[in-house]
Order: sequence, then structure tokens, then C-alpha cells
Amino acid sequence: MKYTKVPGSFNKHKVIVYSLTTCRHCINAKNYLKEKNIAFKYINSDEASRYEKREISQFLRKHDLPLAFPVIVIDGSVLLGFDEKEIEALLNA
Repeated sequence: MKYTKVPGSFNKHKVIVYSLTTCRHCINAKNYLKEKNIAFKYINSDEASRYEKREISQFLRKHDLPLAFPVIVIDGSVLLGFDEKEIEALLNA
């Protein structure tokens, strides 16, 4: 998949965000990560190719998740939605 990389000085974790360009929670999640200076990569599902959309759908099904965004993956742990406390807990684990 073609991810957009966002640099950050806090880069000891692998953070991936699956999002939509029009989703307020997605925008808030990405802004939060940027504000915390956390390196991450993301892909906007609504801008993805047909192949990438299929991959995203397969990923969601594999993890028994609904077609909802944002989906945040931190070191393999999957979060549905934007919850600062959950993100902090995984980043500080």
C-alpha cells in the first residue's frame, strides 16, 4: 500500500492509521499524533486505489472490525476509533 509518512522524533513504535479524508475523528487522531511528535504512516481509504481498498477491507475483516474509521495500529495492537488514553497506554507499554 502507498502510505503517507509523517515524521516525528518519537519513533520507537510502528504506528499506522487507516482513515478517511472527511472523518472528523480521523483528522483528530492524525493531528493528535502530530502534536505528540509521534512518527506514523497513514492511508486515506477514500483516496486509495481499488487494490488498496480491498486490502484495507481484508484487514478489517481479519480483525473482526466494522467498516469504520479511524483504525489505529500500534505495534500490531488494533484500535477502532480515536481514544487518547488507549493510544497513550499502547505507546507507553
